[in-house]
Amino acid sequence: MKINSSTLEALRKSFSLIFQQGYGSVEPWSRQLSVRVPSGGKSNVYGWLQAMPIMREWVGDRQIQNIAESAFEITNKDYELTIGVDRNDIEDDNLGVYGPMLQGLGEADAKNDDYLIVSLLQNGNTALCSDGQYFFDTDHPVSQFDSSLGTQQNYWSSGKALTLDNYVAVRAAMMGFLGENNKPLGVMPDLLVVPPQLGHIARQITMSDLIVNTAGATPAAGAAGMRNVMAGTARVLEVPELAGAATTWYLLATNRTMKPFVVQERRASDFMYLGPGSEHGQKSKKYLFGVDKRGAAGYGLWFQAAKCVA
Repeated sequence: MKINSSTLEALRKSFSLIFQQGYGSVEPWSRQLSVRVPSGGKSNVYGWLQAMPIMREWVGDRQIQNIAESAFEITNKDYELTIGVDRNDIEDDNLGVYGPMLQGLGEADAKNDDYLIVSLLQNGNTALCSDGQYFFDTDHPVSQFDSSLGTQQNYWSSGKALTLDNYVAVRAAMMGFLGENNKPLGVMPDLLVVPPQLGHIARQITMSDLIVNTAGATPAAGAAGMRNVMAGTARVLEVPELAGAATTWYLLATNRTMKPFVVQERRASDFMYLGPGSEHGQKSKKYLFGVDKRGAAGYGLWFQAAKCVA
């Protein structure tokens, strides 16, 4: 095959099609726990309301709510993947070997948000969020204005193995989270996120009709074999990328418009031929093709998530 501009453009279109096939074959699990927002610049600044007030009976004058608003900035980053196609393979029309690589490129692009969210989950106990605390923390203030209202916990660094007892306790704690007005926020956890090592226990807790007595899931309100009243209270999301922390699990509330995490998109993925005659191409006899995009992921509302470690 003679290499010229027409050949390379046809190759780009063919490679792009294979890339898109790979991209479309993956359903990123991170979409279940994140909200996607467009980004029009270098970064997005979010004014999260620390608590939403509740309606009251209108008696007398209006009461102006003192709602705390914190600016939280998420800065976009650049992401890229590049492959080199050997000049001899183009000349010899030996391009079939690149098909799996290009499909893998598309799959990796689709999975990028998953990796970003994994990092947020893993590092949330050392990364700040909108209220100035770590996203997963032991002392989120109930009120930004009245410290006498105390603090709330969405992080347990030890002693919280995934058992029915602990699931019930953490779920109840989240449902009891209070807002600025010292009223319940109405949090309803509905997603149990676990590493592969805890998948079977998570399903026993949330899917089994009967309480199962295993080493990892000791019965809570009764002996093994009794009806499991927690069945159906949450979906289970088993995340392979969390396998490195085998005893850590997360309980999330994803049933509102806002989600625990934010994924912002500045520029969508664009597959391209990176140009002829580059110094790299001349030295290595390779033609470069790649994909790049801009965006970022960050923390949303802390009270929609909890992290627990055995």
